Amino acid sequence: MTDTTTHDARPATRPVVRIGELEVCGLPAGHEAYPVYVLRIRPLAGGWAVVRAGDRCLGRDGTWAYGSNQGDRDDAWLAEHRFSLKEALEQAEESAQRLTVRGRTAAQLLAEEDDQADLGGEATAAAAELAQAWTFARSTTPDEGHYPSASCT
Repeated sequence: MTDTTTHDARPATRPVVRIGELEVCGLPAGHEAYPVYVLRIRPLAGGWAVVRAGDRCLGRDGTWAYGSNQGDRDDAWLAEHRFSLKEALEQAEESAQRLTVRGRTAAQLLAEEDDQADLGGEATAAAAELAQAWTFARSTTPDEGHYPSASCT
């Protein structure tokens, strides 16, 4: 398909291919926390920017600055916050592993969820054992040797 956008009143003669945005995240797509852990690599003025939720832009020093696409950024700021595509991918992959949200990295969040799933299985097993013990206790008749007397002396 050929781009029919006109520039200078002439239609383009070659197809136009643009990369809009890439995503890097330490969580699987579809995870409920994915939107806050995802890093986006976007083509912006001066190169490729690595941005995260809240319009924060990654700098070469690993810190996050607000306002990834403000027009008043000078050349020095752009040099610190723009990368080649290869650099942006490398920086995003490293940052995705270090990124903390509410004090947890994506790996820590996944580990906590695994631990909770294990606890859920243990709790289910314990509840089943308790139900079995309760059923057994209700099905037997109390003997003097098995249950203490209910009377107080």
